[in-house]
Amino acid sequence: MAARDGASKRPVLRALGLFWGGVLAVALALGVTLQILGPPQKPAKPAEPAAHPAPPPAPAPHVEPARVEPTRIEPPRPGAPVAAADPALLEPAPSYEGRFLPRIGADHRMPMRAYAAGQDPGETRPRIAVLMADFGPNERDSEEALRALPPAVSFAVPPNSRAGERLMAAARARGHELLAVIPMEPSDFPAANPGEKALLTGASPGQNALNLEWALSRFTGYAGVTAVLNRMHGERYANMSELYAAVLEEVAHRGLFYIDPRPRGAAPRKAGMPPYRAIDLVIDAVPVRAELDQQLAQLERIARSDGAAFGLLEGPAPLLVDRVSAWATGLAARGYALVPVSALTLP
Repeated sequence: MAARDGASKRPVLRALGLFWGGVLAVALALGVTLQILGPPQKPAKPAEPAAHPAPPPAPAPHVEPARVEPTRIEPPRPGAPVAAADPALLEPAPSYEGRFLPRIGADHRMPMRAYAAGQDPGETRPRIAVLMADFGPNERDSEEALRALPPAVSFAVPPNSRAGERLMAAARARGHELLAVIPMEPSDFPAANPGEKALLTGASPGQNALNLEWALSRFTGYAGVTAVLNRMHGERYANMSELYAAVLEEVAHRGLFYIDPRPRGAAPRKAGMPPYRAIDLVIDAVPVRAELDQQLAQLERIARSDGAAFGLLEGPAPLLVDRVSAWATGLAARGYALVPVSALTLP
């Protein structure tokens, strides 16, 4: 009987052992898992709303951009050397490799003032300016003009000048102001021909623009431009107002002044024009001394009447240079001031 009771208890004990063994295994597994995962994280506490919301940032105060003033250039004293070409006032010519065009500098300096000849800003006497045309092609006559004429006489250099930088450097060193020449169609074209690179009324706008670039890139260090060339004054082209205005706009864009070789000529009435002055009297290279002296006396009468006068000398002919040199020597004693072209042109 006892043996039967022991046999019946063994299955119960086995079941209890298996049960507690499973409980122990589960407890061990949970312990390992908690060891790996760590303690449970507490939920993040929600942020409390601010008692008073922050005000929006104040807008930045408006500041006016600084105004860039053009650099002031003090004019040199009368007779002082004129400045040589400044690289800061040059840019490459797009169509002519190795050539340069004048430009307004980054500091607003302009060639018309950088290369202006010396003058007395306080001058009160009637003023007379004289422009000598065709300086350079005839090197011997040009050298004589450079030797004999006072520094206040300005020189117009045509684009076909063979004298080169040597003669122009000598002119600057003596205080002479230089102007570049733009060949334009004269009134009697084609009998009078200003050359294959001239600006013509019958040419395309593109060709005229290319020829203008050519003329402006022949040399450097000039203050203004004009159209006088070998006694031709570009009248027919200048009488075409739209064509003429395009030339003057380019001259203004490059910081230059313009001298009209037509007596009492006028610029087109529109915006964007450069400082502009027309001549009052053409003094031709007539072969008679008395006639030249009469023309120079007429220039004085204009200055006495109007306060200023502007004469154009038609090239460095020996007789003309001689008479102008003698006339200029006594000009101050007669109550007049000889001044460079820029003195009658720039504001």
